[in-house]
Amino acid sequence: MQTFKVIGGTIEAVGETIVNSAQLLSLVVGDEGLKHTTRQSFKLVNSALDESVEMALLETEYNLAEFKRTHAKKVGRPAKT
Repeated sequence: MQTFKVIGGTIEAVGETIVNSAQLLSLVVGDEGLKHTTRQSFKLVNSALDESVEMALLETEYNLAEFKRTHAKKVGRPAKT
């Protein structure tokens, strides 16, 4: 039981630290600066997400083309051995 209390206290302390940091950042840069920073951060995340989706699509196309090339249908009769 004591372990859970310690873990809970640690999580609470981390949460309070995050809240205090956000309040301090808001005071230092102001609300407009904080909004701008937040927008820029989300813009970076969205750009990275768009790039990863595009890369996944290109990789899928490449893998399909390679599969088709590797497993191309052979035309004609098989060689006699």
